[in-house]
Amino acid sequence: ASVIRDPQGVEVGYVMEWADVTASWQNAAVIQAIESNQIKAEFDLNGTLVSANAPFFAMIGSSPEALKHKPLSEILVNAGSQTATGAEASNILRSVVQGETYVGILRLARGSDDPAIIDGSLGCVKDHEGRPIRLLLLGKDVTRSEAEIAAARKQRVEAEKQQSTVVEALRQGLRRLNAGDLTAQIEEPFAGTYEDLRQDFN
Repeated sequence: ASVIRDPQGVEVGYVMEWADVTASWQNAAVIQAIESNQIKAEFDLNGTLVSANAPFFAMIGSSPEALKHKPLSEILVNAGSQTATGAEASNILRSVVQGETYVGILRLARGSDDPAIIDGSLGCVKDHEGRPIRLLLLGKDVTRSEAEIAAARKQRVEAEKQQSTVVEALRQGLRRLNAGDLTAQIEEPFAGTYEDLRQDFN
């Protein structure tokens, strides 16, 4: 709101202007939600870390000063938990800068610990003329859930291995009984609750 004055400085009226800020408020709310709930990091077009939010640094277990200007090739790790090669990082950067968005699992180095795992995307931010200006990493920290999945997978494999061992031992024991050897025994202990089955057979 502003006053209108005539050439002599006398107030003769007022002007009021309105601006619809709904969109900007919504955008601010979206940005706030991302900052609070998602991992966010920005890199320049060379792949150097420019900025990141608090959840990113908390997940990595490092400070902004320690990671300042750190290249993507030193942050990304491959499935074997080794630092990604420069070629791998370059391929990702090149495809993203060219307009492709990388979507999927990303593993990020965090010192001597196992890598942090993000389910998210790495995309290119462009200016109003369509020129790339930044690379944006957005995602969700799935380190714990991925570890639980890996543990469950390992447990399932171990259970299948135990079952195979039990079935094979019983098969051999029954074969000896079938051949008339009533003294057949299964000597090797079974794992877990399968041990009762071995004792019952014997």
